[in-house]
Amino acid sequence: MYQDFFRLTESPFAIVPNPKFYFLSERHKEALSHVLSGIEDGGGLALLTGEVGTGKTTTMKAMLERLPEKTQVATILNPSVSVLELLQSLCDELGLEYREDDSFKRLYDAIADKLFNNESKGIQTILLVDEAQHLMPDVLEQLRLLTNIETSYRKLLKVILIGQPELQQMLRQPNLRQLAQRITARYHLMPLTPDEVHQYITHRISCAGGLEPLFDVSAVKLIAKETGGVPRLINVVCDQSLKLAFRESKQRVNKDIASQACRDVLDWQDASKPAFGHNTPRSVSRYWPYYAGAIGGAALLAIAIRIGLSGGAGDVSPPVAANTATSLPPAAVIVAEPVVEAVTVIESQPAPATVTNRVVEPPTNTGSTQPETMTFSALVDESLSAGSAMQALYKLWGFDADVLAASCSKQVRGELACYKSKLPFDQLLTIDRPAVLAMNGPEGSTWFAVLFSKGNKQYELLAGDRRVLVSEAFLKQMWNGEALILWRPPLGNPSAITSSQRGERVRWLEQRLNLVLGSTDPISNQFGLAQRSKVREFQRSNDLDADGIPGPLTFMVLDRVLEMPGPILVNSVNATPSEQALIADGDIVVLPESDVFDVALQSLPEPVFAEPEYVEPRAVPASAPTTKPERRQTEKSNLSKADKDQLTLDDLDLSVLSPELALKVETALSSDKSRTLEAKLQRIQNDIDVVAIADLSADMLNRLPKMDFQTHIYASNAKSRWIKVNNKETREGELVADGVLLRGIEPQQVVVQFENALIAIPALTTW
Repeated sequence: MYQDFFRLTESPFAIVPNPKFYFLSERHKEALSHVLSGIEDGGGLALLTGEVGTGKTTTMKAMLERLPEKTQVATILNPSVSVLELLQSLCDELGLEYREDDSFKRLYDAIADKLFNNESKGIQTILLVDEAQHLMPDVLEQLRLLTNIETSYRKLLKVILIGQPELQQMLRQPNLRQLAQRITARYHLMPLTPDEVHQYITHRISCAGGLEPLFDVSAVKLIAKETGGVPRLINVVCDQSLKLAFRESKQRVNKDIASQACRDVLDWQDASKPAFGHNTPRSVSRYWPYYAGAIGGAALLAIAIRIGLSGGAGDVSPPVAANTATSLPPAAVIVAEPVVEAVTVIESQPAPATVTNRVVEPPTNTGSTQPETMTFSALVDESLSAGSAMQALYKLWGFDADVLAASCSKQVRGELACYKSKLPFDQLLTIDRPAVLAMNGPEGSTWFAVLFSKGNKQYELLAGDRRVLVSEAFLKQMWNGEALILWRPPLGNPSAITSSQRGERVRWLEQRLNLVLGSTDPISNQFGLAQRSKVREFQRSNDLDADGIPGPLTFMVLDRVLEMPGPILVNSVNATPSEQALIADGDIVVLPESDVFDVALQSLPEPVFAEPEYVEPRAVPASAPTTKPERRQTEKSNLSKADKDQLTLDDLDLSVLSPELALKVETALSSDKSRTLEAKLQRIQNDIDVVAIADLSADMLNRLPKMDFQTHIYASNAKSRWIKVNNKETREGELVADGVLLRGIEPQQVVVQFENALIAIPALTTW
């Protein structure tokens, strides 16, 4: 009823899932990554949970679009079935015939035959169960039995359970512990943050044909607070807001209209009761408790990033508060409250007066021998948006982001980071990655283009919606030297490696330098003079400043030398003689439309989401022994005492450990004042003993505070791990309860510190 009034093509806030309106926040994208990685490489079960309306179904549909072609998906949307009905439904989805009186065994055998047949054809089979919290325990147990169908390498049926938080509670039942232990990936969807609510509303209006903002900032903030960031509630409130604004003939929704809409549609909503039954008034945010801990953790993370990068080379762009038409998209760090900082402006110089460019269209089949022309200023007008250029750059890396989502954060999907700097032209070509370039326009204006392809003194740019071909002379003349490049930093850390730094990144660097330089030197755990010398040699051979400091530029060039996955400057420019003559005169040739992104994506790995690092689980068995297990005996060393006294920390090989554990051991050893390495090792061995909670004395168990572990999210990236205990989100390094510090989150357990003891507690249990 209001579409014509607001000049919309359709209603932007319908609650029916429409692929056109999909908005995947960073949380939804991370959920996709977790679930997809959980079923890869032989995984059998993955779990996705979330409150009503948080986007589980949307995530599920997006997940189906990202599965490989050779995948057969069976979907069960009505899980209120018996065991027999489950098997029959699975047969229906897999296209298997059966009789109504077929036994369980006959149905099971038919399914098993189908799974082995699919496996022989290279087809993976996935069972997706929505609203899985309604499954009966015996049905869940049957699902576990189906995952027993396997080869020596992988499970043949991969099951994804999608449901509300009650599903996690169900899986904590003792009779379902075998099923719970087989879950290789868990993720709990959180509501949208206030910033994401703004992006969500803008995205849906844009998808419905809206060209202007329809909601005031104050209205968006109110809607974010009152809906708690739940997408379904946001849709209902926004739809009612537009109806009220239409009745009052107002072109924008203000705070008063949004407030009235909230009263109209939320007063009767049961959503005023947050999860776990803690009632709050309607005026209090409903769902923010879900991520109150996450905001605090993000604030600590922001502080850590600032401290950690303050001593770097300074070539990673700092966070800024806003974009301008004359600056590249700034790098953003997630913080708890808005941080206002100075905006880095790209200084632009007016285009030389002698340059009178015109854009030339390729000849058509009309018989005309002269190409059509258009003014250069018209092309510039189409390329003033830095956000659109960033959109194109993200797409070249395989990420389809809207303008709002295509911001330049330090770490984004696929472990990408942004590098923004003034660069010499030759160095830009050495990096050999697509880049957003800031270009000088008429009257001091700045326009933005993506350097996409190169040829013999000719370059192809993506400018606005056009592909244009320019000469090297023109590009050098118009480019103001500012470039923004996406890259994959080693181990997710974009900062430079400094002198005497230790750790996994140092080993990573030297291993690759040895490979490139043909060196057989042993790998060191510390960045010293020998490593700096190798960096200088590599830098000199690749026309970089030979300062011996491995920073983003060095990492990016090393990345290209090793031919790591990612888009490169495609060497596909093949201008015709007439086009060569035109660009030699300073003209710009507009190339025919084509999907350039398909060319770039050929160099990307599949799937687009980065595979997580595998860490061997150290789970505590459900029925832990009552006696403390004996410590594993190590082989007796043949070194004499004198030899042992000569050992140093550099003689210790920590490569067999996970990066996190290696860092902890290395830190403890470095701070230990013992004279010999043997003494250090003996002390740290005693310090890192972990005791299963079932092995604790009754007295210590009584002193432990009561803890209800409700959610368990493990990721290879330590920053993405979190648990929910006693209705509170907690991350590593934070207090779980009074006197209980969370030291580590592992795939199937957590390690806490209590009274100087390290205690292992199984995931999703109550103590």
